[in-house]
Amino acid sequence: MPNILLTERCVRSCPYCFAKKHMEESENERMSWDNIIYTLDFYHANGLKDVSYLGGEPTVHPDFVEIIDYTLNRGFVVKIFTSAIMPEEKMNRLYEVIEKHKAFDRIHFVCNANDPKYNKPKEWELIEKFYKKFSNLIVQGFNIFEDDFDMTFLFDNVVKYGLRPFLRIGITHKILGAQSNMCITPDKYPAVVKRLKHFLPFAQAAQVAYNIDCGLPMCAFSDEDLGVFSRANTNFSWKCSPVLDIGPDMTIWPCFPLSDMNTKTLFDFNSISDIMAYFSNIIAEQRGNNNGIYVECDTCRQLETNICTGGCQSYVLQRAK
Repeated sequence: MPNILLTERCVRSCPYCFAKKHMEESENERMSWDNIIYTLDFYHANGLKDVSYLGGEPTVHPDFVEIIDYTLNRGFVVKIFTSAIMPEEKMNRLYEVIEKHKAFDRIHFVCNANDPKYNKPKEWELIEKFYKKFSNLIVQGFNIFEDDFDMTFLFDNVVKYGLRPFLRIGITHKILGAQSNMCITPDKYPAVVKRLKHFLPFAQAAQVAYNIDCGLPMCAFSDEDLGVFSRANTNFSWKCSPVLDIGPDMTIWPCFPLSDMNTKTLFDFNSISDIMAYFSNIIAEQRGNNNGIYVECDTCRQLETNICTGGCQSYVLQRAK
């Protein structure tokens, strides 16, 4: 399902930011109403019922609350990726819109949660107010960019604020064509898995399940690890395929690590399947005979049977260069 960038402004400056390169190079700051309506019409024509809004920080769009009102009014299910840092007045108006549409079952938030040591006191005050107000509409997202990360605060938040008992775990990746962003390189994957395993008892005590987003190949886990994580109700994603991001100016790219592939706009396509095919073909051409992030991926049974696609395509393309 494509993501819609409402704005390229952000209230944070995370050292691992996967959108930084695109935002720095873009001349457009926020999506116009004309583009929003066109995009939702495109979704409707393609039978898409779910809408994901992100940025930057989507809530800084001056018409953010009105956009959510309009989207819910059209019957879409809404997911909002946010830092949870927004003025209390905007929180209240947003809640009123959700209440007006009786849409508590049609909207949720993925709140990007950084280690508290990276939060300024004023930021945490707003985050806490957001957590208290929207509570069980919130899933925390945690981006791993250090191999000595701490996760205990995430489980404390679930228990304290009544958040949804899931944790969306992302692995930060090298942005293709960029200089350097803080990220987890493939040589650090074993340390990341070990660390995630260390926090499993904390997750189970808080009745929280891991949802591990795309990026880690299956071979990062030993057979023993797979058993331990599976028994803890972990949801894995071994496949890396175009997710699709639509920028405020309607440029479109397969994902942020591959955001330099934004030579097309949504206006150039008639269907989601056409967009997916377009970027899948480009990626296939550029990676050549390199099927995964490791040499061993080229003869891997899991890759041959499409159980795993060999890790983040950003690293696969860098290997091909």
